[in-house]
Formats: sequence, structure tokens, C-alpha cells
Amino acid sequence: MSRSLRLSLQDVVWAPAMAPISLTVEGGSSIAIVGEEGVGKSRLLRVMAGLLPAEQGVVVVDGKPLGQWSAAERAQRLGVLFHQPERHFLTAHVGDEVGFGCEPALSGPLDARVQPWLACCGVEAAWWSRPLNQLSAAQRARVALLSVLLHQPPLLLADEPGNALSEAGEVAWADCLKQRPGGLVVFTSRLSRARAFAESIYQLSHQGLIPLG
Repeated sequence: MSRSLRLSLQDVVWAPAMAPISLTVEGGSSIAIVGEEGVGKSRLLRVMAGLLPAEQGVVVVDGKPLGQWSAAERAQRLGVLFHQPERHFLTAHVGDEVGFGCEPALSGPLDARVQPWLACCGVEAAWWSRPLNQLSAAQRARVALLSVLLHQPPLLLADEPGNALSEAGEVAWADCLKQRPGGLVVFTSRLSRARAFAESIYQLSHQGLIPLG
């Protein structure tokens, strides 16, 4: 599923003692939210994804409060790439994990639905039958990204994407994510990563959200 989607934060307080923030993510735009460690970037991502409730305010997706969408409807619209790949995994092997939730079931790494994303994510077909716990941290991160992109979410929320990769790998991911259909919101503590992944950058702090350009 890939189409245009509009997400708005309306006076959202994502954690206690934080100033309310408002933000709109339009269609295929790419936004980075930069903040120091401990400011609550990961928590804000979870609020935007509907995985945690906001302390105050409302998250609206396509004109409808996020809380009124079912879990399945949210999953169809919002893809989440966690900082820790293991948070994604529901199975033990690469092929099972990548194909989880796909209907009809994937035939393997040569399946036409998988092929466009293998090179983009840096996943090798030879990994297909390997146990996830035998992969390196970077390889697990690549599998997690593939499993998310395969479902083509209209909006992807990514927590420190490319953190486990080499500099070249991170650049390749940035190019891949900027070219995919749909919107992108990246959460990171690094301004250089924000610039690589996004067109618009915001600074997150206890005082709120400040546009940096």
C-alpha cells in the first residue's frame, strides 16, 4: 500500500513537562526531527505511530484522530523502523521475518515483490534461510528495513536509521528512503544524518519544536 497521506500533530504533549508541539507531514515530504539524547525522540515516534498515547493534544491522520483507527488500519498507513531491529522480529529466520504478513506468501528472495527492495536495503538473497540471531547488527538492521518497506507504508517513521551501518551504507539508505513513494519522518540526534535523510529539519527540545530549515 503506497499513497499520499497527511499526518498532523495538534498541540501534542508527548511526555510530561514538555511544551506542546504542532506539525504537519504532507504527502511525500521528508522531515527530520533532531534532538539530544533523553529529550524523548523515540517516545514522540511512538506517539505519532499510535503505539503510545499523547499526554495532551491529538494526532490526526487523513482528517481522522489516530486513536479512531484500528491497529490494522494504522499498520497499513504508518510504517515504523525502530532503533533496535530486534523490536521488529516476530520469527526466527530471515525469510519468515521478511514475509511475515504478506498475502499471498512470498515465494523467496526472487519474488517480484521483494526484488525491488533487496539492493535498496542491502539485503543479500543468500541470507534468506539464515537464522536472524546469526546475523550482524548491520545485517539485522537491513532485514528490519526490508520487512517494513515491503509493505510500502504511505508514511515511514524511522528512529536513527542507518545507525548500525557504515558511512557508505547510511548514504545508500538515505538515497533509498528519499526515493521511495510516500512520506518520511526521521528521528535522530545527529544533524548530519538529518541532512542526509530529509528535506526539512526541526529541533526538538523541552521547549517544543523549532524549524531549522
